[in-house]
Amino acid sequence: MNWKKHIIIFLVVFLLGGLLMRPGGCAPAGVGHPEDAVFVELSVPEAPRVEHQAAVSYTIRAEVADTPEKRQQGLTGRRGLEPGYGMLFVYPEPSEPRMSQAETPFPLSVAFVTEDGEIIGIRDTEPNDSTIFTPPEPVPYVLQVRGGWFADRGLEEGDRLEIGGLPEERPAGPEGEAPEQPLTG
Repeated sequence: MNWKKHIIIFLVVFLLGGLLMRPGGCAPAGVGHPEDAVFVELSVPEAPRVEHQAAVSYTIRAEVADTPEKRQQGLTGRRGLEPGYGMLFVYPEPSEPRMSQAETPFPLSVAFVTEDGEIIGIRDTEPNDSTIFTPPEPVPYVLQVRGGWFADRGLEEGDRLEIGGLPEERPAGPEGEAPEQPLTG
């Protein structure tokens, strides 16, 4: 090969590598996020549940679903979640949303989170699970992550999440209407 072919091959590999290494670049079709998606960082500081391991912290980058339309859509139509990503449902006031994974073809772990970040319930779902479930009490946040995420890290009810990057005020619900309780995926 001559030097021109080497340069062309290098450039092609370099460009393809750059496309594949960007966030979401190597994600299968249907796994990416909408262009207008807003993200927040959630962390679990000092989770010491794993035996013979120093306290560690975990972080999730969560897409925010803070409007009725985004909460209704949820993860419906996606084929998976990238490692380290999730979806945070944000309600205008603590609610008891009716959740279902009927149109989500991959397993999820769902955490119900109080205003101060306490996890008060965790539910692991199967792909396309049409069972309807609700939190044990009204919550302002619901976090969906890849199936088994909490169990793999030894996290359980009573642990706390820190949610960074949310506006001080949550979006207001429709005036005069009862809090929405959609089925979300």
